Amino acid sequence: YGRLSPAVQQALTDAQPLAGRRIADNVSRLATPINGWNTVLTGIGTYGTDYTRRAAIAYAGLGAPTPEDVLYPVTVSDSKGRPLDSSEDYVLHFDKGQLPPAQLWSLHVYNSKYGFAENPANRYVIRSTDGLKYNADGSLDIYVQRRDPGESKRANWVSTPAADGPFVLSMRLYSPQNTALDGQWAPPPVKED
Repeated sequence: YGRLSPAVQQALTDAQPLAGRRIADNVSRLATPINGWNTVLTGIGTYGTDYTRRAAIAYAGLGAPTPEDVLYPVTVSDSKGRPLDSSEDYVLHFDKGQLPPAQLWSLHVYNSKYGFAENPANRYVIRSTDGLKYNADGSLDIYVQRRDPGESKRANWVSTPAADGPFVLSMRLYSPQNTALDGQWAPPPVKED
C-alpha cells in the first residue's frame, strides 16, 4: 500500500465505505429464507469472478465448502418473527420423516456475535449422532433453552447463553441430499415451548 501513488492511496481510502456497504448489502441476498431459516444454496465455494459474493461470504463468517458438501441454515428468530432470546424456552420439532436430509447434521447455539457464550450445560452443539431420544410417533424434539429440561428430555437439549439476550441457531447438514440442496426441505420453525 505504501508504494502506491498518493492518488491511488486516496482512491482506495475513498472506496472503502462504498465497498463495505456493497459487501454488507450483498450478505442480505446470499440466502434463501424458508421457515425463518436462511440457507445459502448456491454460489458458495465456487465464485468464479463474482468477487462481491466471495467478499460477502467472508464478511458473513461462513466457511467456503460447496453446498454439496455442507449447508448452513441459520436463524435469529422464532416462528412469530421475534428475535430468539436466551431467557425463553424453545423447541425445534421435526415430524417423522422430516429430519435433516443429510448424512450427518448438527445444531449449534451462538451468541449474537456468532461466538460461543457461557451456558449452564457447557454444551454448544447437538448432533444427529448424540443418541437422541425420539418420540413414540418417530418425530424428534430438540429443546433449546437455558434451564435443564429434566432427565427425560436432557439427551435432546442444547443450552442457550447464560446471559439474557439474543442468540443464533445454526445447523450444519453434511453431505445433504437433493431435497435440501434444491430448497424443498428446510428446518422447521423454532417455536416457544
